[in-house]
Amino acid sequence: MFAAKHAVANKELVLNSSEFYLTKYITPYFCNNLFIAKTDFYLEAQKLFFDHWDEGQLTMYANQIDKSPIYVGNCYGIHMAYGCTVNQKEIEQYYLDNLFSCI
Repeated sequence: MFAAKHAVANKELVLNSSEFYLTKYITPYFCNNLFIAKTDFYLEAQKLFFDHWDEGQLTMYANQIDKSPIYVGNCYGIHMAYGCTVNQKEIEQYYLDNLFSCI
């Protein structure tokens, strides 16, 4: 809930308009909020292992073929709560009541 309260307290950082741009840099781990991938890339990555998520496979496969994600600069993505998070429903409802109502 700490992250949720921090995001809501600083919602102007998320809601204010910005100049967006594409940037590429090497990251140790790709954590997705939203991503677009070619179908063949995604399917090849999923062959590595199965764990109900896809970040690990995408990161591992991208490293194997020397690729890195392209990011949208000045853009925010909020991963409200993973499915295994304690109090997931409470955290998601907090975001809905206090942040997304402003959009």
